[in-house]
Amino acid sequence: MSTKLFIIFILIFIFHSSYSIQIEPKNYKCLDALFIKIGNVPLYNVNTTTQQRNYCGTNGKNIITCVNGNIEEITIRHVPAKKNISLLASDLICFKSLKSIVVLDYNVENNFLYGPFPIKLDSIRLDNGSLSSLFNYVNVSIGFNDTIIKNQIGELIINGGVSNSNNVTIYLSTISHFSNLYFYIENGAVIKNNTNINFVNDLNETKKSSFKEFTTYCSNVPSFAYNNATIGYVELTYLPNFDYESVSNYSTFSDVVSLVIYSWDQQFYPFPLGLSNIPPGNQLTSLIIYHLIDKPPYFIDLSNLDSNISRGLYTENELEINNAGNLFNIDGKLPFSSLHKYLSSFILEYGNFTEFPDFESIFDENIGYIRFSNNIITGNITKTLEWPRRTITLFLTNNQLKGTIDESWCKFNLDISGNSLSGDAPSCMVCHTKTNSMSIAGNNFDNMSIKPPCTSVILNLWYDNTTNLLFIYGQDIGFARADFKITPNQWNSYCNLLDEKTFKDVRNHLFCLKYTGTGKSPLGFNITYPNMPNSSLKTFELTAYNMYLPSIDRVSKDSTNLYTITGKYFGYNRTVINVLIGSENCDIVSCNFNEIKCILVLNSGVISSISSDNEYNILLSVQVMNVTSNFNLTKCPNDCSGWGTCDFNVGVCSCNSTRVFDDCSGIKCIDDCTLINSQCNNTIGNCECVQGWEGSDCSIQSKCPNDCSGEAGGTCNHITKTCLCNSDRTFDDCSGLKCSLDCLNDSQCNNTIGKCECILGWEGSDCSIQSKCPNDCSGDVGGSCNHITKTCLCNSDRTFDDCSGLKCSLDCLNDSQCNNTIGKCECALGWEGSDCSVQSKCPNDCSGQGTCNPITKICSCKDGWKGDDCSIQLKCPNNCSGDAGICNYKTMECLCDTDRLFDDCSGLKCIINCNNNSICDNKTGRCKCVLGWIGDKCDALEKSSSESPNGSSSSSSSSSSSSSSSKSESPHVSSNKIKIILLCTILPSIAMGIIFDLDDTLYDQLLPFKESINKIKFLSEKNINMEDAFKQFRYHSDKVFEKTVNGEMSILEMYNYRFIKMLIDQDVIKEEYHYDNNNNNNNNELVNEYQSNYLKELKEIKLINEFEQLLLKLNEIQENNQEIKIGIITNGPSEHQFEKIKSLQLFKYIKPEYSIISGSIGIEKPNPEIFKLLANRFNIPYDQCIYIGDSFSNDIIPSTNLGMKSVWFNHRNRTIPSNSTIKPTFEINSPNELINIILNLL
Repeated sequence: MSTKLFIIFILIFIFHSSYSIQIEPKNYKCLDALFIKIGNVPLYNVNTTTQQRNYCGTNGKNIITCVNGNIEEITIRHVPAKKNISLLASDLICFKSLKSIVVLDYNVENNFLYGPFPIKLDSIRLDNGSLSSLFNYVNVSIGFNDTIIKNQIGELIINGGVSNSNNVTIYLSTISHFSNLYFYIENGAVIKNNTNINFVNDLNETKKSSFKEFTTYCSNVPSFAYNNATIGYVELTYLPNFDYESVSNYSTFSDVVSLVIYSWDQQFYPFPLGLSNIPPGNQLTSLIIYHLIDKPPYFIDLSNLDSNISRGLYTENELEINNAGNLFNIDGKLPFSSLHKYLSSFILEYGNFTEFPDFESIFDENIGYIRFSNNIITGNITKTLEWPRRTITLFLTNNQLKGTIDESWCKFNLDISGNSLSGDAPSCMVCHTKTNSMSIAGNNFDNMSIKPPCTSVILNLWYDNTTNLLFIYGQDIGFARADFKITPNQWNSYCNLLDEKTFKDVRNHLFCLKYTGTGKSPLGFNITYPNMPNSSLKTFELTAYNMYLPSIDRVSKDSTNLYTITGKYFGYNRTVINVLIGSENCDIVSCNFNEIKCILVLNSGVISSISSDNEYNILLSVQVMNVTSNFNLTKCPNDCSGWGTCDFNVGVCSCNSTRVFDDCSGIKCIDDCTLINSQCNNTIGNCECVQGWEGSDCSIQSKCPNDCSGEAGGTCNHITKTCLCNSDRTFDDCSGLKCSLDCLNDSQCNNTIGKCECILGWEGSDCSIQSKCPNDCSGDVGGSCNHITKTCLCNSDRTFDDCSGLKCSLDCLNDSQCNNTIGKCECALGWEGSDCSVQSKCPNDCSGQGTCNPITKICSCKDGWKGDDCSIQLKCPNNCSGDAGICNYKTMECLCDTDRLFDDCSGLKCIINCNNNSICDNKTGRCKCVLGWIGDKCDALEKSSSESPNGSSSSSSSSSSSSSSSKSESPHVSSNKIKIILLCTILPSIAMGIIFDLDDTLYDQLLPFKESINKIKFLSEKNINMEDAFKQFRYHSDKVFEKTVNGEMSILEMYNYRFIKMLIDQDVIKEEYHYDNNNNNNNNELVNEYQSNYLKELKEIKLINEFEQLLLKLNEIQENNQEIKIGIITNGPSEHQFEKIKSLQLFKYIKPEYSIISGSIGIEKPNPEIFKLLANRFNIPYDQCIYIGDSFSNDIIPSTNLGMKSVWFNHRNRTIPSNSTIKPTFEINSPNELINIILNLL
């Protein structure tokens, strides 16, 4: 609790202090003047205690650091109202203690960097000002004026400001007066694609720069000639418009210690080749490149970079290329011929090479770390790598390397994961694959999939009396100190890399250890490898070879002359161990701390020298690292006959498991022939059995063939080895089953199953029953049976395999089929009769007034007749008023005489023109004059009574005048009335042709389609999407309609095609359909039923109500304007489409000559000729015609191309094809919209 209170107190004290500091008067006056200039004074209140504004501290914009009343650091931001006022160096000169100035979002005077500055000022940071105004200000009289005092400022940071000027040129002379300068144009700078920052070195021998660090964006490489200080760190970021030729300036980087290069974008930039021209004795120790590198013109030699600083001022001797790109190679090779001598670390990643690098020719012996990863190397890896001759760290991850590697790779701290290496991995990797010090994951090594045990570790321990260090070396001992543990553990790694050539047989690593415990250093310890895979031995006991005498406890020898020597203080390295038996070398097979195994090749000569009366005349000598121990051997009897191991300590044989006797000369019988019916013969090692017994130990009774098939088969006579079979068995081994019955009629017994196998024509367990035919050939009335073939020979009136079918007595003609259940023909549609030879007839044979469709049995009546049997005669309206006209029995319309009018020809035309807006009285055929006009033609002005010669009112007596005036009116009044009548009777006089499509425009074609399908039971259960099905139906119909017109396809074939294709699209039927009319299948029945339903539904179709109202309106307009013509263009067979026109009663509104059916003229939409034909009949230009239709391809495209106005009746919500450049004049979804369009056009 007290601690928390103390912290709170301190915070309160600091807070209070920051606002109550008394600023030294001169500093306060200087700061007050500065903030008055830049407009920041209003941000600060006056402190009542100090009577000064609270400048010290932070107010959100400015940060002022005050120490003991002096101002040491200032961070200021501009005030918007003062943004055009620039900061001068003289604004700061009065701050005697100022160390750092940061100017945010504020411009400074052009010559700001020339000072003078406060003497203690060390750091200047300018953010988001204008770089061009700052550095492009070069005045020779100022920039090279020796009177400008060198100042102590060591850090200049430029953050931002580039966006205010696209081109910035920085003359080094502008900043040459700074001492030991740290120069930064940092990442906060706003860079645009067209930004250029160029450096110009305008220095000379008398005018030099003094850079210590240099970080900037750049469009060229600055030249550091005439720089009089070591530049510790240079970081360049190339801009997009980079000057490639300027890389030669890198030759001036002699005093640069560390160079880092970035790029602002992902372009390829050249390698800094100028570095190879730096003179010897340079300082460069570190080069790091992060940009993509262009293809070099030649192999690069950097051996001139000879700085021997083992650790540079900033980093070690290193070369890093972190994103080389696919161009940085020469013919697929690493483009370096030589690198600098003292290079210790090399990294190159994300390149593209075809050859594995020749490391030995490129790198010097000082290299200790190489990372060559994530490169595409299509070539094979070097199998044996003799270089280097010491341990280094090598990363070769994710390079697509192929091939194999051998034990020479064990010298590396290696990570070779993520490649495609194969073959056997070296043993050093097998032993340490689970450690963190190396990685081979992601390859295809053959021996790693079986997880082999580690058996190759060889450890050596050597004690150095001079340094008191213990050295561990040998084979497969690990890649890092962390790979093993030492017990006791008071040891530190004293060195990792010594001259390994001085130690014998060092294959991969050398470790030297210094004892950290108390007392004298132990000369031995245990080493444990906890992560060693599948190894029975993970802990090794070691002592220094040169400090201990080998101790022998026991010696033995087996029959192969393999000597086993047990004891301690031996070793794991066979190359430092020597064993002599007598005077002969014993070849080491294996060795460890406690045991040596060796083979004596000349053993026979050694043993023969042993005399029978001397048991100790052979000397065993064991030497480890020149330290020798001796041991006397004792002879074994007959040298164990070569079948046992001699224990030379006591001279006793230990026989192999197959041998007996003291000298192992006897052959042991298996189980010692312990049964009473056997006896062992040790000479041959076999038991001699009594009769009836067998086997090496006579434990097996003699057997009969197949053991007489077990107890179920019979019993065995072991003496004679013959079977006595049971009553139901047969054969020598009793394996056969006897048949329980005699097999009759030449049949045979199958002894495998114990049943009779009958010959053809016979059946039954004993083959006594004759074989039968299917269904017994349906009895005698059907036919007779062939018992051998089991087939029926049917009577002449029968058929099928079992003769159950009745043949038809007559051939079924005309694609009809015989019904074999009843023996009668089933006729195809359109045929009748017992043999289907009679064509089907329509009702009453169509009364002689029509044509019969034999398939649908529907009459197609002649003109003037109707009814199912065509027995009802049609008549024109009012019988065309007698002989006033002729009846057209196709259209049931009257063709009136030239002087007659109306549908029934009952009206009389006026033979003269009726003038002055008079009208013709069609009942009398005379003009009916309007008020004020008289005469037969209504062309005489009616006179008033004042104009009458006899002073009486005048009246017309002409019989042709149909009106008279009972009151006298003045001519003036009569004239006004005439004008009013004229205005009221003016009608549109423009000529216009209005053309309609028929199907799915004037009537809803979906309705008959839908009803026709729903009446088919099979289809009504299929849940068909009628809208989609109708669109598919129309699509397939339009697709082949031209073939129907050309005669390539019949009408019936077209009906079949479009309907079946629609059913396939709707997934109702699966079988692909070919529209050959001779294809007899159930699909034809569906087509016929649909077509029959559809013809009936067409008789019920109705005009869409809105179109009917429009046609009525247009007819009314036609009465006053004969120049308006209405017509139809429709695709389809002539009779079929004519029936639709009749059902819709369209001839009430449209003249027959203006109704064009494609089937009647041999031209179909979208052929433009059919549109031209109707326009010519109208005698109206195309551009004065308007066409209304629902098909974009058949209606809208051709009519629009001709120049007609097109109205797309898109009530099915179709879309305009994406490749179409044609657009309709109007697009509507409802006929109501069309009424307004046409009326507006009129």
